[in-house]
Amino acid sequence: NNYTDVAVPYASVVERMGEEGLPLEKLDARSPAAEAYRELWAAIKKDLW
Repeated sequence: NNYTDVAVPYASVVERMGEEGLPLEKLDARSPAAEAYRELWAAIKKDLW
């Protein structure tokens, strides 16, 4: 999966990250946005290593 193919959906929990100063994984690890960020990181890691 290419990282340019990953779409992070708009979600209020992403907005809460900035408000509460917590990572998305702490706020709602099972949200579609959290899953998208994990997918994005997995794709980026492939290019790094």
